[in-house]
Amino acid sequence: MRVLAIGLGGAGGRIVDMLYKTDRRSSKVACVQALAVDVDADSLSQLTGLPDTAKIFFPLIDLSSARDSAESAPTATIDIAEVTRRVQTVATSETDAIIFCIGLGGSLADTAPRIITALRTSVTEPIFGLVTLPCLKEGERCSAKAADDLEMIAPLLDG
Repeated sequence: MRVLAIGLGGAGGRIVDMLYKTDRRSSKVACVQALAVDVDADSLSQLTGLPDTAKIFFPLIDLSSARDSAESAPTATIDIAEVTRRVQTVATSETDAIIFCIGLGGSLADTAPRIITALRTSVTEPIFGLVTLPCLKEGERCSAKAADDLEMIAPLLDG
């Protein structure tokens, strides 16, 4: 089975990086194609198994000057059309499935439903999710967000 693994955020990127490295190291036939999408350039640079062409970086946009709130923080703007275009470039007629990898509770998890929905309109392969849950030390707020994230993306996936 040949898959396209898409990692979103730090955890998703690390999962995809490991899948890609393991496939290249232990298989004579490359079965895993990969893309990693992140807003953190340092996280992407730590993915040593993936070629640079498989890393998609979207810089943070600082909206603090446009807000009155002291709690304003930089936000990420992921270009969904760019991600979809890159998936179409990497996915071949031999791709059997897409595995979407993400750490639930993370800041980019909110983008996952939009990416999955956009992919549904442009690919015919089934889309599966490989998700991680936050550890206990990340707190109840992160765990609650992870539960919400799971409820949002589960209906969009084939498994």
